[in-house]
Amino acid sequence: MGAGDALQRTLDRARSLVREGSTLSFRQSITLRLYTPAGDLVQSLSLEGEIRFPDAQRYKLREEWSGSALESGIDADELSLVTLDGGKSAYIRSGRLEREFGVGGWLYLREVQGKAQYLDFLQLLESTVGRVLEVKEGERETVDGRPCRRLLISPDFREMLEQQLDDDPLLRERLQGAEEVPEILEARSEVWVDEMDYLPLRVYSMMLLEIKESGERFEVEMRADFHSFGAELRPPLDAPAVYTVVELP
Repeated sequence: MGAGDALQRTLDRARSLVREGSTLSFRQSITLRLYTPAGDLVQSLSLEGEIRFPDAQRYKLREEWSGSALESGIDADELSLVTLDGGKSAYIRSGRLEREFGVGGWLYLREVQGKAQYLDFLQLLESTVGRVLEVKEGERETVDGRPCRRLLISPDFREMLEQQLDDDPLLRERLQGAEEVPEILEARSEVWVDEMDYLPLRVYSMMLLEIKESGERFEVEMRADFHSFGAELRPPLDAPAVYTVVELP
C-alpha cells in the first residue's frame, strides 16, 4: 500500500472511531513563538486527557508565557476541564478562577464565549493533512511500542495558514494589523500510523511565517499523541458531581 493510500485509510479509520462513539487518550502540545524587534514571546500549551466521542472530553491544561517581551519573566496557569456538548458546556477547576470568583472547586461556566478549549480529534487530523499536494514515506518508527509508518505530507501552504489562523486567535490577532501578507518560509506536516490497523498515533505540524514589513517572525508548532483507543474510561466521563454555576462578565 502506497503512502497516499495509507493516509486515506488512516482518515477513514479516524472517521469510523467518531461514528462508533469510541474513546481514546491524548497528549497535545502547542507552541507559538513570536520574534519581534521589541523582544520575543513564547506561548506554550500542553494538554493531557481523554475523549469520548462524539463530544465529551476531560483533561488537564497548562499554559505558559515566557520570553524577553514579558516584564515578569514567566507567567503560567494550570487548570482541569470537563467539556461536554462539543465544548459548549465547560466545567473548569483553576486556582486563578477560584481567586477571581471567590469560589473553590469545580466551576460551571453558564455562558461560554464560542467554545471552551477543546481538542477536535477529527478536525485536527484533517486540518493537519489539509489539501495534500504530495505524500512521501518516511523511515519506519515506533510510537509507544507500536511499529508505525511515518507519512511526510506536503500540504497546500496557504490553506494550512488559513486553518492555523482559525485555530489560533492569538496569531490572527497579531497578523490582523499587518498590511503585508505574511510569507510562509517553511511548513510541514507528518502523521505516524500504526502498521497493523492504521490508527493515527501521532500528528505533527509546523509553520514559520515572516512579515518583512515589521521584521516579525511567527513559528507555530503542534504535536499530538493518541493511545488507548476503545478503552473503558475510569471514572466515566461525565459532569462533576459537585460544582458552582458562575456567570462570565
